[in-house]
Amino acid sequence: MQECLHIANEVFKSIDFTKNNSECCLKVKMSFFEIWGKIQNIEGQNININESFNIATCFFALNDFNYSDVEDMLKNISKNINGIFIVLFFDYSLFKDDIDSPCVKYRQCIDTRTNKFINRIDKNSPVYLIGSLRYAHKECDNIMFVDINNSNVTNHYENAIKSNKIIQIFEKFHFNLIEEFSVDPFPFLNHSQQLYTSFLKVIKFSNINNN
Repeated sequence: MQECLHIANEVFKSIDFTKNNSECCLKVKMSFFEIWGKIQNIEGQNININESFNIATCFFALNDFNYSDVEDMLKNISKNINGIFIVLFFDYSLFKDDIDSPCVKYRQCIDTRTNKFINRIDKNSPVYLIGSLRYAHKECDNIMFVDINNSNVTNHYENAIKSNKIIQIFEKFHFNLIEEFSVDPFPFLNHSQQLYTSFLKVIKFSNINNN
């Protein structure tokens, strides 16, 4: 995932987005992480930037954020940045059932009928303690375990988030929904891999005309 982020940021830096029929001519001046560095310092305290940037950027791995994280991020970004934003994440609304195959494991950690962690999780682990708090405070809709064979994503825990709630948060900060997409299955993947990628959602927002 880190390699994907690095490549994506370099690509976005070099693209000049132009529309002939509007006031909008987007030039990518900074990558997401350069902007994020100006918005949040290393201790995590929020600071403001004084300039406004027109950008197009893509947020990968949104599932590493909970709903409060997304709100905090957009609270600062919406004041300082005008642009097109594309979010890519696993949409819990599309989730059908756990995947447990040799190549992909993608499982719920919380039984939503009883609101209790499934016994696979060590109750003394940070995942259990932090996940319990996030779920209890509705900062996510579940905690997911992800393990993909021959990848950088092994024994990873992430937040289950739903697209309708992400859209509501973006709209709260005056972002307009442009388009949303699901991902078609790739024919070269096996059944488990196709099922896993079918949970992906891509949503495109813009706040260009708000200021």
